[in-house]
Amino acid sequence: VAAYALINFSVFHASVTKSPGWRPAFKYYSPWLSLVGTFLCVAVMFMMDWKTALLTYLITLVLYFYIFYRKPEANWGSSAQAQVFVSALKGIQGLTDTQ
Repeated sequence: VAAYALINFSVFHASVTKSPGWRPAFKYYSPWLSLVGTFLCVAVMFMMDWKTALLTYLITLVLYFYIFYRKPEANWGSSAQAQVFVSALKGIQGLTDTQ
């Protein structure tokens, strides 16, 4: 269930940041439904067994901070980088429209 929560959150974040590589084609797609799905997955995890859910998120945080501080050579890109890219692109487009 933690994997589904993380997938839902990454879909939401990619949509909100308007990542250039994210183009959902599903007719009824909504980024807010992905965010609700994230919260529902987390809630279900804690309702099933709060100790295991807490341990799962603790392990996930440890892995996240390990990768964050280790800074591997691989460049997978991130949705935060996509957000910076889209913001810079909009700024440049705004400059070309000024007279």
